[in-house]
Amino acid sequence: MCQTGQVVFVVEVTLRTDPKGPDLTRALLPGYVAAKAERVGCGPEKVTLPPV
Repeated sequence: MCQTGQVVFVVEVTLRTDPKGPDLTRALLPGYVAAKAERVGCGPEKVTLPPV
């Protein structure tokens, strides 16, 4: 929730090229949301993802 109302962060997940490699979406999403929320004045925001 921001001062101006609700904010939604959308992420498009494409197919992973190496299924055994790192899941970059899961690794980068929490930091991305925290940084964007802070930038637009809605932070701090913490995102936790369910276990895989």
